[in-house]
Amino acid sequence: MPQRNDDITLQQIAKAGDKIRQWLMGISRDEFVDNEILQSAVIRQLEIIGEGVSRLTPEFRQTYPALLPWAQIKALRNLLIHGYDDIDIDRVWKVATEDIPRLANVLQTFRGSEDEHEP
Repeated sequence: MPQRNDDITLQQIAKAGDKIRQWLMGISRDEFVDNEILQSAVIRQLEIIGEGVSRLTPEFRQTYPALLPWAQIKALRNLLIHGYDDIDIDRVWKVATEDIPRLANVLQTFRGSEDEHEP
């Protein structure tokens, strides 16, 4: 089995977050609630973020336990995948508009500080 690459996974998580932020730019909550296609697209990217978190190596998550709420992100992914018939769209909106921008900032800061430590 190939070794997982945490850097690539972090890039994929960041890319999914960037898509959500781009798609919701200038979109109101009401517009989001009325647009099932946009809801599905955002939910899919949240699933990708959660799956990415589960693919990070245990060593990475143990080294950086306070970087992000790993367990909560993974739990949301599980809820979206397995509880697809009972998704709280207001919670999705809140995560997409409040948590995803914070996640993006944390990842950008982290990846920037990691780049500074490379030879």
